[in-house]
Amino acid sequence: MSYLEEFKEKNIDMGFNAAMGIEVLELEDDYSKVRIPIKDWEQNPINAVHGGIIFALGDVVGALATWKMGKMVTTQSCHISFLNAAINATDLIGEGRPLHLGKRTYVVDVEIRDTKGTLISKMTNEYHAMNREIV
Repeated sequence: MSYLEEFKEKNIDMGFNAAMGIEVLELEDDYSKVRIPIKDWEQNPINAVHGGIIFALGDVVGALATWKMGKMVTTQSCHISFLNAAINATDLIGEGRPLHLGKRTYVVDVEIRDTKGTLISKMTNEYHAMNREIV
């Protein structure tokens, strides 16, 4: 099993990420891209995806963008701007790109889009690099 396969098995295919239905589409040294299917219960009364689902997706894709550093991370802070409602969305796509990978702090730029390419939200996430290896 490769490092990446082991990483995915231990960090994506279980717990919260599995419950969300996270599917990793791309995972490069400086980029992460994931997809989640939207379930009926994740939408509000106007059929827009609940902001908490969008936020959770952004947090996960941001953390994944730091995987090459080899450290477990915990979220320190996130700033999110909801730019468009994801009404009747069937899937959301999240992309993360590291802006800063320091010794103890990582900062990641995150964009969430619907399958039509509409920018739903923009995030800047800050993570604390823990003293624990990912794999």
